Amino acid sequence: MAKDERDDHEMGDELTITKTTRQAAGAGTWVSGRLNGYRFDALVFHDHAENPDFELGESQISKLWVQRVADKTEVVTTAAGK
Repeated sequence: MAKDERDDHEMGDELTITKTTRQAAGAGTWVSGRLNGYRFDALVFHDHAENPDFELGESQISKLWVQRVADKTEVVTTAAGK
């Protein structure tokens, strides 16, 4: 197994989804969880946005917040289109 494949596998072993909440008005779902010492919240959609500016890259994520658990430092706060 190549180093990159091993790293990807090990990262996935630490993923824990703690909560999912459907949007009241819309198709998105808020997903909260933890991954390798970080907490995250992401607004995720089942399909790609009609306008690519409404998602981060090609991720189907429109909003993302990430915090390092150890010192509570926010390391990512972003929304598509900003």
